[in-house]
Amino acid sequence: MMGYQKVNLSELLSGTEDAEQLHRILSDFSCPYNKDVEDFLHTKAIEFTRQGYSATYLIFASYQNHPVLVGYFALAPKFFHINLKNTSKTLGKRIRKFARYDEGMKRYLVSSILIGQLGKNYTHGYDALIRGEELLKIACDTVREAQRITGGRLVYLECEDVPSLIHFYEENGFSSFGTRELDGDEKDAFSGKYLIQMVKYLK
Repeated sequence: MMGYQKVNLSELLSGTEDAEQLHRILSDFSCPYNKDVEDFLHTKAIEFTRQGYSATYLIFASYQNHPVLVGYFALAPKFFHINLKNTSKTLGKRIRKFARYDEGMKRYLVSSILIGQLGKNYTHGYDALIRGEELLKIACDTVREAQRITGGRLVYLECEDVPSLIHFYEENGFSSFGTRELDGDEKDAFSGKYLIQMVKYLK
């Protein structure tokens, strides 16, 4: 993995960086394969950071001796329900350690960190400067850093029901266990009616 610089958006907002320059960096991000990822960075990342809803991390790489934005991800605390019948025995045993059984739902309630957004920057071909698995690894490593302070071993995400996308996450250690119907304000951002739920145990 080549050298990347990870910058927490909150540090840029609280620092002395030029606000206009920061907005220019964010607005220059493009992700034609996932408009939700693109729109989040353009319209929600700053507000969500200021309100404490999520933490957004910008990933920079050197291009022609200048740092350029190659990708980003956003993390947030999350509760989700899981039916352990939809997981392997090994993963199920691990999840039980960090879950509480919900008698009403007949499922386990899990507290985790959500990778809410993850995407590469396709502007000027900057996406070629980082591989998807590298960006995902940085995100998971950041979750590990947080869990060293707070505890926990699980990371959670949701993705569209696209075979290549599901295969990508499975190749990187995630397991699918269910689906979640889209909320009303999400239906314009995705082509389907639901998202695939996936979880990974971080060793």
